[in-house]
Amino acid sequence: MSVGDTWVHLHEPGDGNHDGFDDLETSFKYQFISSDAHEFAFSAALDVDWGGTGSSSIGAEPFTTLTPTVFAGKGFGFLPENLKFFKPLALTAQVGYAVPTQSSTTALDAQTGLLTSSPNPQFLVWGGSLQYSFPYLKSSVQDLGFPNFINRLVPLVEFRLETQVADFNGAERTTGTVNPGVIYVANKYQLGFEAIIPVNRASGDSVGVIGQLHLYLDDIFPNSLGRPLFAAASRPSGQ
Repeated sequence: MSVGDTWVHLHEPGDGNHDGFDDLETSFKYQFISSDAHEFAFSAALDVDWGGTGSSSIGAEPFTTLTPTVFAGKGFGFLPENLKFFKPLALTAQVGYAVPTQSSTTALDAQTGLLTSSPNPQFLVWGGSLQYSFPYLKSSVQDLGFPNFINRLVPLVEFRLETQVADFNGAERTTGTVNPGVIYVANKYQLGFEAIIPVNRASGDSVGVIGQLHLYLDDIFPNSLGRPLFAAASRPSGQ
């Protein structure tokens, strides 16, 4: 279970700067498959963006959106020894279907004084990433003597796109971004930076940047906040 929010800064030529939080996000995810031997994981989730909880000035939606999503990840540790330096590669993929709780939104047009209604499209939300793990390279392939800083890096390229599939609003059917960047993995936190590159004009006119800080609460507060909400059941001897 997760709860998150995103602070957004937008600069629009001719319209100044806009700042604020996006809608509150919650996610309920269950991992069906986790295989260390095959370096494979498969999960499903229900993501909820709670409408009306964000700032309208940065485009936060006034309606709630439900997005059931499936996730998969695969490592390349199966490669032969002559391709060992490709073993730290990993692929992830996700596919979801975003359904607004309102089929349309009605708003007052400030210029005409009339109420206007616009459809809220349903989207196929899809994306993935290609990653290269230097921590995996050192621990599971070969220690090349890189500095400790390098051995904690994970360069990656992510992409996330949305394609309208119902209740079309007349805009570009597919929009999204490609995000090259790097993650620094420390013992108690993870720090990442990525560029945000639009895939077409409808997705944006310039390049942005995103930063993320993940704190490992189970390592920082192992006896309080980091403890599991539901303790695993004891296994009988021999299992």
